[in-house]
Amino acid sequence: MHPVGKEITEKLEYRPGELFVKQYVRPEYIKPSNDGLNASRIIASLPAMPLEKSVAGASLLTHLLVSKFVDHLPVYRQLAIFKRQNVNINHSTVSGWIKDAMRLIEPVHDLHCRQVLNTKYLNVDETTIKVLDKDKKQTTHTGYYWVYYDTQRKLALFDYQPGRGALYPKAMLHKFKGYLQTDGYGAYNRIGADKDITHPNCWAHAKREFEKALSNDRQRAEKALVFIQKLYKVEHEARERKLDAAQRKELRLYESLPVINEFAKWMTEEVKQFAVLPKSPIGKAFAYSLNRWNELSAYLYDGIPGDRQQSGRKCYSSHSAGQKELFVCRQP
Repeated sequence: MHPVGKEITEKLEYRPGELFVKQYVRPEYIKPSNDGLNASRIIASLPAMPLEKSVAGASLLTHLLVSKFVDHLPVYRQLAIFKRQNVNINHSTVSGWIKDAMRLIEPVHDLHCRQVLNTKYLNVDETTIKVLDKDKKQTTHTGYYWVYYDTQRKLALFDYQPGRGALYPKAMLHKFKGYLQTDGYGAYNRIGADKDITHPNCWAHAKREFEKALSNDRQRAEKALVFIQKLYKVEHEARERKLDAAQRKELRLYESLPVINEFAKWMTEEVKQFAVLPKSPIGKAFAYSLNRWNELSAYLYDGIPGDRQQSGRKCYSSHSAGQKELFVCRQP
């Protein structure tokens, strides 16, 4: 028979991770003194180890951290996997390795903090997380992840804190200068009041309040949503046309500013002239936007968030709504 070719069939298979012992063999020598009366022991130094006086090597520590914090495998499950390879390690020992290894990567975390916060535009939000209570077994308490996101470079920083007070973001952002976009949670207002910070609020949150009011007052809720949709349409157009910062800012001032002013005037008149129950869904939606109008309109300062420019335009307040001032930006 004569070969005419070959057929290759490929299958994706899996080889389980392997625990092994790595030996560092260092010859020892005895070096006699010149007079022959004394001798000294000579041996090469060990290479640098992550944890001195520990049997855990760098690759095992890396695996433990990735398994726990990326793959969300608790320590006891990792130990069960090790046990199938006839390796038995105490839970307290592995917990100690993880704790010590975390200290080793603190400089990386600190560098990541500086990188994320070294921007002119930052999104911040907080979210709850259930945390095991070390003092009460099988119980949890509520902790918080404060998430700082640099939208320009797609970098996120997760900062765990035990509470939701303003002291936590204030400590993280004490050197920040630029745009700080948040929802309407009051803790951010103290930080946003800093002279070096411009504090835009999120239109998606304002939009959500009017969506909640559709079943309560459909006519006014739908009209408000039409205003907001017009603002979204301008941003969509800017993305479609791939406008730069200056062009986008000009588009916003030309198309979005009149919508924002008309929207503010309409809401103010509705609140003043018609009976709007403050605790009704539509009343709450009006209050949410009117009380944050300066922050909701702050994105008009720039063409892209984080690129603060000297525009030469005067920004001042108008259309008083109770104790609040509504943001208006016009040519001087």
